Amino acid sequence: MHVHGPAKFEYDRKPLHPEDWPNWQHQMNRDRLYDFYAKEGEHFRQEAKSPHLLMEFPGLDGGSFGHWGNQTEDSWADDRWNETQLGSVQAGIFRHGDITIPRGVCVQLGDDNELSVCFDPDSLSYPVVWKEGFVKFSSVRHGFMHGLTLEGTPVAVHKPETPGNP
Repeated sequence: MHVHGPAKFEYDRKPLHPEDWPNWQHQMNRDRLYDFYAKEGEHFRQEAKSPHLLMEFPGLDGGSFGHWGNQTEDSWADDRWNETQLGSVQAGIFRHGDITIPRGVCVQLGDDNELSVCFDPDSLSYPVVWKEGFVKFSSVRHGFMHGLTLEGTPVAVHKPETPGNP
């Protein structure tokens, strides 16, 4: 008789070496599976006969919660990047109004950071110049979802003609 499907085994979510995962019992990791493949390998290594097909990894957080696991948008909301001392240069996707600069290089200028600019390496231009601030991040997905945005007062704005801004 042949089994038509993957061989299953009983497993628990606990890491094989909990000392290597000090936060494994933290609320954020409440459904996380640890060492699934190592446990599966050890289980079937002990079997007298090896199955033809093994069970696949059930997925993030045991596969019960979809792509993002057991986290919600509120779990990922955090604007601490706006409290960070960024320095005078930041690079990333820069957005201001209807302008998107996919590889923007934002720089503060002057001895007292009087001006800020965003350089667009695709158009070799400075489409946005502003004063009284630098860049900020949104609170979505720890500030990384929406890229860099202007914080301050625009002085000069022109939309560059690049693939990102037709």
